[in-house]
Amino acid sequence: MTGADNLWRDGKTEETLVVYRKLFRSNLNDNIGARYAIIALRLGLPYEEYMRQVWPQSRMPAEHMDTWFRKHAPKFPEELAEWKQYCKDEIGLDEEDLY
Repeated sequence: MTGADNLWRDGKTEETLVVYRKLFRSNLNDNIGARYAIIALRLGLPYEEYMRQVWPQSRMPAEHMDTWFRKHAPKFPEELAEWKQYCKDEIGLDEEDLY
C-alpha cells in the first residue's frame, strides 16, 4: 500500500487525487496503475470498493481491469489526454486501442 492509498483509506480523496495525478504525469507509461486510481477517485469510489472492482482476486485480473477501465475512463477524458497522446506518439497505439 502506498502513501496515497493511506490517504484514500482515511477519506482524503482530494489529496489522494493530487498524488495520483502527479505519479501519473511523471510516468505516463503508468506501470503502477495510477490511471485506474484516478478514474476510481473521480467516480467517488471508496478505497475498498476500488480494490474490489479493479483489483479482484481472480485468475484474469488484467482482462477484468481492462473491461472496467474501458467502461469508466471515457467519463473523464481530461484526466487521460496526456497519456493518450503519449500512447499514440511513443507506443504507436491507435485511438480505439486506448479505450
